[in-house]
Amino acid sequence: MKAVTWIGVDIAKESFVAAQRDPEGFQTEQFPVSPKGLKAFGKWLPQELQLQIVLEATGPYWCAFIHELRRVAPEIPVAVVNPRRVRDFAKASSHTSKTDPLDAQVLLHFAETFEPRLMEPSGDRADRQLRALTRHALQITEQRDEVRNQQEKAAADPDTPKLVLRSLQGDLKHLEHSLKQCWSQAQQCLDQDPQLKESSRLLLSIPGIGQKTALILISEYGTGLCQVGPKQLTRYAGLDIVFFQSGTSVYRLPHISKQGNWRIRRALYMAALSAIRHNPVVRAYYLKLVAKGKAKKSALIAAMRKLLHQCYGVLKNQTPFDPIYA
Repeated sequence: MKAVTWIGVDIAKESFVAAQRDPEGFQTEQFPVSPKGLKAFGKWLPQELQLQIVLEATGPYWCAFIHELRRVAPEIPVAVVNPRRVRDFAKASSHTSKTDPLDAQVLLHFAETFEPRLMEPSGDRADRQLRALTRHALQITEQRDEVRNQQEKAAADPDTPKLVLRSLQGDLKHLEHSLKQCWSQAQQCLDQDPQLKESSRLLLSIPGIGQKTALILISEYGTGLCQVGPKQLTRYAGLDIVFFQSGTSVYRLPHISKQGNWRIRRALYMAALSAIRHNPVVRAYYLKLVAKGKAKKSALIAAMRKLLHQCYGVLKNQTPFDPIYA
């Protein structure tokens, strides 16, 4: 069995820097993010070795890189790592400067040290389209809420000209219309894919999970929602518990990491508020924690994790929610 050779890739908007090991340390090269650049990158890679590429999940540019890489070298596995972990790793290294070549070298060293998990093969295009639609809908929602606040403050001021009020009202109507279209298009995208549609049907069988929550969970987790364990799902959502204690004098209250996907946390928070009233399993769990003296906020976060585990269960077993089974 051949040893794995990692290639570190630091991606920018229009180019990327790749790093590989050589007898003298590192060899780095810069390439444009284009079919021609990826072809040159393929020729630059060492031959007759078991290669694996590591890069950071920063911005949308890594998606374009992987899309082009799949055309040139579909056989090379890719690991996408959390930028925060790499940044902390870099702080502990001997590097005091920050440049693109150094970042690529740090990524390579990070992968050799921790052996990050490789990405699953790219899913169907419907998954990626659904993710783009739900994320755009969340962006529009934030813009709409901001305009609503502006409109409320402007209406409260008697000196605000009517032109400003009409402008804000027009902006609000436009955003409401765009938001409705976006969610509708996302639902159509889901309905056209039998697998995604079945996943949505199973999630909607859980009391507390609504249509928008199901769309967000399916789009953000993708195939990983039922292919990995509950602990991985919890960590990806940033709902894993962080402890801080040293000796007898240093202690902080446990808290969630918040290092995962904020969109999932936001969706689960709203779903948990409904679940503690209408989902018998989650409600009983929530009330049990409150009765033991847990703060309501902590109990609600625990209910979010319980709800996420139920989502995993119905998809893993391909069975609608059953409170008796739970």
